[in-house]
Amino acid sequence: MAPVEFYFRPPGTTGSQDILFERDVMRSLDGTGATIANKAYEHHYAMYFQDRWKPSSKVAVKAGVRVETNKIYTADRQKVLGSLLAPGVPTNIDDLEFHQWVTMPNFGIAYNADKWGVFRGTMGRGYEWLDLGGGDGTSHAPYVLATDIFRANPRTSPTLNQTLPGGFPLGLNFGGTPDDSIHNGRTYVNEFSGSWEHSLPRASSMGATFLWRRNWDYQSGDDVNVTRDLKTGALLGRPFPQYDAIRNTYNPNYTWQQNKSLQLMFTRNFVGGWGVNANYSYIFQATYRTRWNPTSTTDLQFYGISPEDVTSARVNPRNHARLSTFFKLPLDTTFSVFYLYTGPNRSNVMTGPFPLNTAAPAVALSNGRVVSDPFFNIPYPRGRRNDADMLTAKDSHIVNLRVQKDLSLGFGRKLALSADAFNLFNVGAYTGFLSADARSSNFGLPTNYVPARVGQVGLRLTF
Repeated sequence: MAPVEFYFRPPGTTGSQDILFERDVMRSLDGTGATIANKAYEHHYAMYFQDRWKPSSKVAVKAGVRVETNKIYTADRQKVLGSLLAPGVPTNIDDLEFHQWVTMPNFGIAYNADKWGVFRGTMGRGYEWLDLGGGDGTSHAPYVLATDIFRANPRTSPTLNQTLPGGFPLGLNFGGTPDDSIHNGRTYVNEFSGSWEHSLPRASSMGATFLWRRNWDYQSGDDVNVTRDLKTGALLGRPFPQYDAIRNTYNPNYTWQQNKSLQLMFTRNFVGGWGVNANYSYIFQATYRTRWNPTSTTDLQFYGISPEDVTSARVNPRNHARLSTFFKLPLDTTFSVFYLYTGPNRSNVMTGPFPLNTAAPAVALSNGRVVSDPFFNIPYPRGRRNDADMLTAKDSHIVNLRVQKDLSLGFGRKLALSADAFNLFNVGAYTGFLSADARSSNFGLPTNYVPARVGQVGLRLTF
């Protein structure tokens, strides 16, 4: 792979007098740009079993289990990084970057109570899909390069006198320790649901569903190459100053999430003179913190804020509704309505110890390298806790109308004339803010407006 070169053309000159001011050289694992040597691959095996039983005429049961194992490798990682890194660097250089066995059971039961309807219950566990090149240290992208930059400084210098070496083609972030004392795994969801459905006359039905989900083994990580002031949180140094943060990704469960929802439904099949499909949902979503991560740039222990104070349960909309209906009118005309309602989003008002864009203090590391303090001016909730001081956006009402007239042209041909109105109301509503930081000039300014009204006329010929 040839280097990429950048030239400067002085005013009043031709191409023959261009001055080279930058050359970007691609470097792979073998130290050259000739090949892209590192290969990432995954071994994934799974087995699934499920069966169904009918113990009685009114009861049906199903149960199953899925077992998976996967291993992710980056070839030559140990061979190359082992010789390049300084002794004792806290990273895992094994070619095997991730391995885990997971078990996902599921169970369901249904009971037909005749005139009282059908009752159902399910429970199960599911794991996130883990792919190559996650970007968080769990695995590394295959076939990557580093870029070494050789630059003229100033730009008119006759030589490329400044060298900006790129990092390792494979980063130092990792997932889990070599001895497996800290093991990286996939986030999983435990789910329970209960539902009721009751048939009504004229091809109609009504029902209710309760869903409860918990996300656990939430992936996070620690910076294993940092030293901080225990009182202020300021950066003091890095044990291996030639490198920046080295992140160990695993499942410390610093946070976990919960979702509970109740949905009410009514349906009348789209037959006859009219039909409707309507539902309302109340959704409760919350994020909880179990403890602080002393190496994170987002945690607030140094402000005297406790993990309980940052419980977040009011950010996401709770009320949701949807209605879709149609009516048959005289003269082969159909009128339909679609309505979608979403409750308001909320944002915690944030602030910080210094104005925005204040330059972070410079920290001189033990090898003389100077870096900015990444822990400087971390924002925190203005109310000293989440869900206390918030900005509330507008409700969103999406209303679409449609009128359609069918004309028979004979010989199996039909012409459909239609007129639509989209986003009939609520065109001035906004669902978010440019910034929720009280220090920002964009604080509280609305954004994400509901789309404007749109009209549409259509012709459709069927033959």
